[in-house]
Amino acid sequence: NHILQSFQYFKSEKQPLIIKTQTWNTEYPYFKEIFTKGATIGLYILPENTNNIHTYKNRYAKAHLIKNQLTWSKYPEIYLYKEAVKVYAYYPYQSQININPQNIPIYIPSDASQTKDYMCGTQAHGQRKTNKYSPIALLHMKHTLSLLNIQIRLTPEVKNSHHLKAIQIGNKFGG
Repeated sequence: NHILQSFQYFKSEKQPLIIKTQTWNTEYPYFKEIFTKGATIGLYILPENTNNIHTYKNRYAKAHLIKNQLTWSKYPEIYLYKEAVKVYAYYPYQSQININPQNIPIYIPSDASQTKDYMCGTQAHGQRKTNKYSPIALLHMKHTLSLLNIQIRLTPEVKNSHHLKAIQIGNKFGG
């Protein structure tokens, strides 16, 4: 029965894309889910072969919690064929039609604490080609903005109060 199901699976013309967003946790030896129920990510599915007609641009997926496991529903559903594809993802989803999946626009308000947690990524390094035979895209998402936490400590001998006027953060010249 299992062999018959496998044969029908490979015989099928197309298979739905399966999204996984768990990442390896460096603090503990297990995978950790980085999204929560209700999160929406933008998806670009681009063919490795530029002549492929099955190209999905700026679709989105929404996270649902089913039996304590996060699953992603695609809107509309994304189907894979025998041709390999590259999956680009970004968070949070933006509805603009023509944005470059490798250069997602971000908005940083004047109050930096109101800035969204932007992430982007693609399939994890070493993953098999994504197509109908291997329809799982294990997305390796990275935070696009840095978070700086600056703590100023004065030695016990410092008695007077001080006023900090500015902190300057720089990058290497030309970097």
